[in-house]
Amino acid sequence: MTFVATDPAGGQGENTWFTPQSIIQALGPFDMDVCTVSWRPFNTAKLHIEHDKGHCSLRADWYGFVWMNPPYGKEIEPFIKKFKEHRSGIALVFARMGTSWMQDWIRNGGGVYLLRKRIRFINKDNMKSSGSAGADSCLLFLGDKARVRIEASGLEGVFIK
Repeated sequence: MTFVATDPAGGQGENTWFTPQSIIQALGPFDMDVCTVSWRPFNTAKLHIEHDKGHCSLRADWYGFVWMNPPYGKEIEPFIKKFKEHRSGIALVFARMGTSWMQDWIRNGGGVYLLRKRIRFINKDNMKSSGSAGADSCLLFLGDKARVRIEASGLEGVFIK
């Protein structure tokens, strides 16, 4: 949902981008989106944890099959940890294979699906598709339900775990 340290020059400010609706439709439905805001361009799940309204997904109870497009940059690690503890859902992140959190994810049995093409996220300023993301993306997942959804999604890519 939010790129922080990786996008704005010098890691200053906040730069919010939304997942394209086609990805949500291909992988859903989701019970809960744990990283969103109230002014999103469309609903991604039955229930949303809206950070702009003071809700914190790191303190909230998660339920069901979750969708997570977490804050990017250094802020990502606690979200990945909570996602791993929840054990049911799909997360969209940059494919930063050399990071400690990604290597820990793979080492501890988390699934990874490398997306074939860079995503054209939705820009928060005009709610339209932007240019391609600055890096490749992947889906992190846990469990057979998530793997089956990814396999049936039609999203081009390859499973690495």
